[in-house]
Amino acid sequence: MQRKYTSGHSQRVDCVAINKEASVVVSGSFDKTVAVWDIRSMQHMPLQIMDDAKDGISCVAMTDTEVIAGSIDGSVRTYDIRAGKQVTDTMGQPVVSLRTFSSDILQKSVMAVACMDSTVQLIDRSNVSVMGTFAGHLCKNYRIQCDTNGKMVASGSEDGYVYVWNCLEPSIDYNGCVKYMSRLSGHSGIVNAVALHPHSAFDSSKANAMLSAASDGSIIIWK
Repeated sequence: MQRKYTSGHSQRVDCVAINKEASVVVSGSFDKTVAVWDIRSMQHMPLQIMDDAKDGISCVAMTDTEVIAGSIDGSVRTYDIRAGKQVTDTMGQPVVSLRTFSSDILQKSVMAVACMDSTVQLIDRSNVSVMGTFAGHLCKNYRIQCDTNGKMVASGSEDGYVYVWNCLEPSIDYNGCVKYMSRLSGHSGIVNAVALHPHSAFDSSKANAMLSAASDGSIIIWK
């Protein structure tokens, strides 16, 4: 162990994220707070604590200038650290997972937000509009992770499958939700986590590559 931080939260820490430079860490807690830490400093106190949430913090992410936090209170809060501004997007359901993806090549900046009504919403961050609502998986009782690369969305599910949706050529069901294009089997437990290959949006040989992990103790590498 190199360093231990214990002075920022009063209850359990449920999520963490680190910036690209590996200089700043953010943490989210059941105590409804988000803490920002400078890991280059020898001080063990957070640089900043955000306490706007009305319920526990379930997921956090970082961009070059922002801290993004999802909460069980049904909101996603974006903190612009440089400008000192905060924007709240109300999802209407407890938020359990969020992932951001930005690409100058693809000219995209999107965010996938998973909620406990068994939906994932893909949000265009340039104008804060919903590009699509993705459904078919099951997320009612557990924190099921999602991921996106701007071309597709993937999610775990409580029914033991991995679900994948096409963002570029979506097929819409009668409820107005995007239907999944693939439902992958291989786990025997709840699929809690998925992660698309970091080059999946640009390298055709990695287009379908991802990881999934489940409550049965298994990890699957998909190619």
